[in-house]
Amino acid sequence: LPLLVKNGRLSPLRYFAPVSANLSALKFSKSTGDFTDDSAERAMKGLAVDVVNAYKSHAEGPTILFAASVKHSEELAQHFNAEGIKTEVVTGNTPMDQRPAIYERLRSGETKVVSSCLALTTGFDLPAATTCMYCRPSNSISTLVQCAGRVMRVSPGKEYGIFLDCSSTLERLGLPHTYLPTGLKTAPLKKPAIDTRKEARIIECKSCRAAMQPGEVKCPECGHERKKFGTLIQKD
Repeated sequence: LPLLVKNGRLSPLRYFAPVSANLSALKFSKSTGDFTDDSAERAMKGLAVDVVNAYKSHAEGPTILFAASVKHSEELAQHFNAEGIKTEVVTGNTPMDQRPAIYERLRSGETKVVSSCLALTTGFDLPAATTCMYCRPSNSISTLVQCAGRVMRVSPGKEYGIFLDCSSTLERLGLPHTYLPTGLKTAPLKKPAIDTRKEARIIECKSCRAAMQPGEVKCPECGHERKKFGTLIQKD
């Protein structure tokens, strides 16, 4: 991924972590190896207003939202629509012949946000999509990278994608663009060849809430120095 970004094959990502979830009661699913939908949904309880405000503060262009569950995706869509931000929901039950029209409304700007659980992780083809709102606590690196990849497609006039972490996922898994494919598209992802404990940290700018890597001294968004405005989110 880093090389593809460098060569202009993928768009660079801007990261923000404007919403923190309550991860204390997360439970693992034996079948998926990720957190259960129920526990992920509970971790996001009461944060809908914060998620909408995060959109207002940081989102640009066509926005896709990944929720903790289908129910959660529908609830968030209700909150967005109540604020006058036209949002549609796509789930696994959405007929395939209806989806192109929804995506076209998103591309044209008639619809501002498409909310889903995981229906958009694969098979979603809209290079103009610019903002990814990650509202599902996850322990899956592949899911994180797949979701971020939806807004890394190159499109005319698009300079970057925006990743809004609204689920405290980056502090545990790190920034998705730093993961490297092992070769084939179907091969698993591996972490960069650096210490994994350090890689799994992010620094949050106290001024603009941008998320950056520990090695970065100056915030790439607002220019503040880390020693004055950065806080280490994940500790040893």
